[in-house]
Amino acid sequence: MYKYILFDLDGTLTNSKEGITKSVQYALNKFNISVQDLNSLEKFIGPPLKDSFMEYYDFDENKADEAVKYYREYFSEKGLFENEIYPNIESMLSKLKDAGLHLIVATSKPTVFSEKILDHFNLAKFFDAIVGSTLDGSRSKKSDVIKFVLKKNKINPNEALMIGDREHDIIGAAKNNITSMGVTYGFGSHSELKKAGAAYVVDTVNEIAEKIISLNKRNIFVIGDSVSIHYGPFLNKMIKDKFNYDRKRGIDQALVDLDTPVGANAGDSRMVLSYLQEECKKNTKYDVLLLNCGLHDIRVNRETNEIQVGIEEYQENLIEIIKLSKTMSNKFIWVGLTPIIDKIHNSRKEGFLRHSRDAENYNNAALQIMKEYDVPCIDMYNFTKNLGEDIYFDHVHYKEEIRKLQAAFIAGYLDCIL
Repeated sequence: MYKYILFDLDGTLTNSKEGITKSVQYALNKFNISVQDLNSLEKFIGPPLKDSFMEYYDFDENKADEAVKYYREYFSEKGLFENEIYPNIESMLSKLKDAGLHLIVATSKPTVFSEKILDHFNLAKFFDAIVGSTLDGSRSKKSDVIKFVLKKNKINPNEALMIGDREHDIIGAAKNNITSMGVTYGFGSHSELKKAGAAYVVDTVNEIAEKIISLNKRNIFVIGDSVSIHYGPFLNKMIKDKFNYDRKRGIDQALVDLDTPVGANAGDSRMVLSYLQEECKKNTKYDVLLLNCGLHDIRVNRETNEIQVGIEEYQENLIEIIKLSKTMSNKFIWVGLTPIIDKIHNSRKEGFLRHSRDAENYNNAALQIMKEYDVPCIDMYNFTKNLGEDIYFDHVHYKEEIRKLQAAFIAGYLDCIL
């Protein structure tokens, strides 16, 4: 998750072309270099000024330092405010702040000028810090500015995202091992930004917040039985603002016969373990894994009275499932069984049986194992049991209003612990 969003200033938050190019024009005039086409000076926007004077006009260090002084002479009086914020910048920053993110300006422009510009446009209020270059040149390159930001604010590079419009922003981010996002509405092109190594490139201001919020959503992957298939669509709707929802494939196949464990219906603990083992071979990784099994384990053959998976094997399978799930996911969460009412379930004249005592015993066994292995649990068993008996539309599956309540119960739990 990106908790710290670092913003370039020129070409990202504000269109500073007029002020910067006129300041460069002014400085060059001091050396009897006349430039009438301000567009030709756009290349000065972004990189450190001293480097640009040396690169584009072959100035030596002393001459470049003098040019920077002339530049600042004009810029501090006029160029500073020959500037405008890009449309929708304020709303974009508001969305990111509302999402609980920390916003920081990291620019090659001197801090003193950056603060004045952001104050002038009433943008300073959005930022935890405004960090730029130093007037003495001790911190001028973008990589140095970013390094200072990370160190001063004790930021984990994995939690930071740099946003800028030029290759210098992208390269500076890479040197500090942080991810970068390029914007094409500024002064750099899509090809420049991608070539420099930008992980993401957006074309508009509005896309910045949309992309970051989307990237920060955690991914929920569900492996479960037909009950989870039923509450799944409601859960997806309830958590979509914070989580991306996905599950084991084959919903249409599973819905043909909810009692048959195919497709999205993961089946008993043997089948779940086998599925995870195969996915592990593929190096499959999950962010948040939401898993349940047990109702298929307690199926009883009507003729032989044999249970499908004995409780000892069930417990052994769960231990192996836990070990695999913990290596394959960032967060593993167990969802308990749902209860059985014998007189409802076993009123059918054909098919397998299930018994309430088995549902309770297997659920308790699972909860005990999860506790031993420090796995967070959603107690679907007791939650559903407390809803009463008039909750089923068949022998084991629930009415729509009950599915919504189950989904809400899970959504609330996820919101609390993630």
